[in-house]
Amino acid sequence: MIWNLGIENSEFGIKLIQTAMKKTVISAIMAFVASSTMAQVASDAILFNRNDYEGTARLQAMGGAFGALGADLSSQTINPAGLASYRATEFAFSVGVNSTNTNTDNFGFRHEDNKLSASLDQMGVSYAWGSENSFSHAFSINYTRMADYNRTSLYYDRNKNNSILDYMCIYPDNAFLGDLGFKAGVLADSYKDNEGNLVDCIHNVWEIPIGKNKVDQDARADANGGLIDHEKYVKERGSKGEIDFSYAINISPKLYLGASIGVQSLTRREKTLLHESFRDYDPLTIDGYYYDNINYATYLDQDGAGVNFSFGVIARPIQYIRLGAAIHSPTFFHIEESYSADLTSFEGNAYSKHASSGEYEYEYRYYTPGRLDLSVAGVIGNYGIVSVDYEYSNYERGKFKEHDDDLSSDTWGYDEINNQIKDTYGASHTLRIGAEVKPIESLAIRAGYKMQNSPYDDSVTKYDYIHRSVSGGIGYRSNNFFVDLTYVNTLNQYDYWVLPNDGPNTYLYADNEPAKGESKTHKFMFTLGFRF
Repeated sequence: MIWNLGIENSEFGIKLIQTAMKKTVISAIMAFVASSTMAQVASDAILFNRNDYEGTARLQAMGGAFGALGADLSSQTINPAGLASYRATEFAFSVGVNSTNTNTDNFGFRHEDNKLSASLDQMGVSYAWGSENSFSHAFSINYTRMADYNRTSLYYDRNKNNSILDYMCIYPDNAFLGDLGFKAGVLADSYKDNEGNLVDCIHNVWEIPIGKNKVDQDARADANGGLIDHEKYVKERGSKGEIDFSYAINISPKLYLGASIGVQSLTRREKTLLHESFRDYDPLTIDGYYYDNINYATYLDQDGAGVNFSFGVIARPIQYIRLGAAIHSPTFFHIEESYSADLTSFEGNAYSKHASSGEYEYEYRYYTPGRLDLSVAGVIGNYGIVSVDYEYSNYERGKFKEHDDDLSSDTWGYDEINNQIKDTYGASHTLRIGAEVKPIESLAIRAGYKMQNSPYDDSVTKYDYIHRSVSGGIGYRSNNFFVDLTYVNTLNQYDYWVLPNDGPNTYLYADNEPAKGESKTHKFMFTLGFRF
């Protein structure tokens, strides 16, 4: 089993293959397939774009539906105009306890992992001057936790024909694939054409060449059915947060305007370990050695900082209705990344050969797509609120760029990745609904719901993706302080390819099928605030 392989459980990164892939292999990108010239991939766009708004307990209890509301420190991440609702100085901080359960299902093989963690979800202060019936101002500085990347998974893929070595064969000059394969002894004879140029047909330990530039398609099947077992361990750690510097004005009781500068920080640590072996197989012999299993490990560290801008408006056309709109610029990230990979081949049950790529470091920029928020809320005095937000973001507008303005060999790789993003992703629509009822003036009962559709373009690949959350909470407020408690249940369902789904060709013997992953998070939040 994979747990007996002696790989340490520290923080690491997930990437299988480093190659710029064309549109016909878009589904392979879903398996975190990397570019041939850099470690960045189109799938990173999903992680960098992700915004969960893990702010105050009140905002979370109402599903994040605060685009037309205000007087909440985390609401400025959605619509900075809501800051103009403040009439006093306020300080608040929010903490959470998270219980995450991850389940994977691969054709009858199941695995479950549970993780308990604590988080600082919000901390900030606002200062306001003026009154509701006259021109007034408000300024705030607030930190909001935007995304949580913590997850551990184990995927099985049994009785399959395809191998990680197939991809190493396709890219023999890649430091993280072909080069590792040669060093570890799992890749052997390369072929050259009449001009002496290397061609992309290479002999690996699971197949036998039958002639120039050809591989015997039946060789693997002849070896006891050609069935290969995989176990893939994936460990992800990290988070994304934003500090907002916001200013808002109350032009009149019916019109609020606001603007914000957001500074984001991102940290991700990922590791994968892929264990592959032939099942009930008498190993082939190459150069006097025989092999029956290999381990392929990847390690990734990503640290980034970015800046964005937002502008918002809230209008109160009649007494009980509020309308909100906000435009958010892209977040302009600068990312520093380190990546390495190891490959170990085994001779029977004994250690055979080990190869390492060494550590590669990259710097690059990533621009997330912008966002548009539209909101409507019904406010019935001090008795209750019903609020609905809609958020639009076009994921295909995300873009990787060089870390400076100089052209380099990486330029073509970034262009290829950006084309993948355009081909893979589409519009993302998020719906947030919240309600608050006050049975007495100082006590509030809240509920919320949030749902995001799949950001993948269904016309290119059918990729199952579900993200939704339901929440509820209570809050107590007095003149000088307030306290809020919230519970949030979040569900994420997704497809995951243990190996990329490249389809049958010279090297791949059958279409790969995805594993089903499901992550459930039970979050308990607490906010304590003071007014001066």
